[in-house]
This record gives sequence, C-alpha cells and structure tokens, in this order.
Amino acid sequence: QMQLQQEASALFAGKDRFRSPFHCAAATVRERGVLGLYRGGLSWAIFGGPRSAVRFGTFETLTAASQRRGMHQRLGTPTADTINGFAAGMAEAALCQTPNQVI
Repeated sequence: QMQLQQEASALFAGKDRFRSPFHCAAATVRERGVLGLYRGGLSWAIFGGPRSAVRFGTFETLTAASQRRGMHQRLGTPTADTINGFAAGMAEAALCQTPNQVI
C-alpha cells in the first residue's frame, strides 16, 4: 500500500497517508481487519509452487550439467553452485516473477 501512495493526480492534497510501515499495517488492520494485510496475496500463493519448481528444477539441471562437464572440479563446488544459483534465479525472474508482478 505504501508503494501505491504516490501523487497520482493534481487532486493529491499534500501529506502521505502512512508515516511508516508499522503505521500502514495498523491502519490496514483498523480499516479492513487482519485479512486486509493479505489482500492481493492470492496471486503470490498461486505462483509460489511454480516459482519454486522453476528455480529448483533449473538449479538441479544446471548442477548436473556442470558436474558432467567438470565445472565443479575446475572452479570448485561453491563457485559452480553460485553460478548455477544465479542462472536459476534469472530463469525464475524471467518466467515466473515478472508475470506475477504484472498481475
């Protein structure tokens, strides 16, 4: 909610509605109840499984391929895993995270 409180029109009259994240949470609970804190969370819940499947599936596939090609021996396991994890995160962002943020 705090991200959405931008000056959207000329009718905006000065002060921000929320002073802090805590004030935002308290006002939301006061106005909409505790479930108001989770408003808009359904798309995150729906995308959670596929997002994790893409990330971990990509990581496992890249790890197996890099082990077959000897990357773990040449670079060391921590470095190879970091590279594979970075690539898996990029795949997740491109395939799942960006569409989810549009929703």
